[in-house]
Amino acid sequence: MKKLISPKMLFLYAMILLSISLIYKGNNQKHVHYLSIGDGYSEGIDCYGRIDYGYSDYLKDKLQEKNQVKF
Repeated sequence: MKKLISPKMLFLYAMILLSISLIYKGNNQKHVHYLSIGDGYSEGIDCYGRIDYGYSDYLKDKLQEKNQVKF
């Protein structure tokens, strides 16, 4: 039966953890650019044909509450 904890495996585990943390720190952005492309549901057209509050507006408001949306 092979050992699961060998010096090579410990080195490999450390390299994996280091690379994951570097990738996370590099991709952790505080502000996002938000673009909504969709149909009438995303625009918020109701059953009477009037433009109302769509699901993209809800997402925009959530991002603005957290101060994450840049544009």
